[in-house]
Order: sequence, then structure tokens, then C-alpha cells
Amino acid sequence: RSLPQCESIRAWTKYQADDILWAVQHGWPEKDAQAFTLLSRCCHTALGDAVRNGRSEFAASIHLLCRVLAQRAMQRQLTPAPPVYYDLSGTFGSGDAVI
Repeated sequence: RSLPQCESIRAWTKYQADDILWAVQHGWPEKDAQAFTLLSRCCHTALGDAVRNGRSEFAASIHLLCRVLAQRAMQRQLTPAPPVYYDLSGTFGSGDAVI
């Protein structure tokens, strides 16, 4: 579903209530669920562009996303991850990726 032009964060949060509720029901703190959902749905283009180009305008938002994802990963990871191998060059290679 497409996002409407919301005039406030409160209106947007109400519009995304089902997705936020799902996250809360799966162990996310409510504030983290709200912030993550807002940033990942409405701001992903600007955040991605800032990361790719090494700009710091959205450093706090990017830090929040990374923190929330890291906390969720630590809570869910019960066993070590399996080895992962991937091509660093060629089509879709990650040799040039910004990490």
C-alpha cells in the first residue's frame, strides 16, 4: 500500500498502526517499532543516499536504525550464523559496497 502525505508523525503512526503492532507483538519496544517503521518506510531513499555518499545529515536516524536492528539480531540469534560466502566482484558483487 502506498503511503499518504501525512501532516504529522502522529497521523503517520496511526496509518501504520498494524505494522507497528506486529513489531511490538514480536518483542520490539513500541518506540523502536514506531521509529524503525517510520524511517524505513518514509525516509529510506534519503538515508540510503546519505550512506552511499558519505554524508552525515541523517547520522542520528541511521544510528537508530542500526541500533534497533542490532538489538533485534542479538535477541533472536540463538546459535552462531552459518558461514556465508559470496562473490566480491562481477554482477551484483559487493566489492564496491559501502558497509
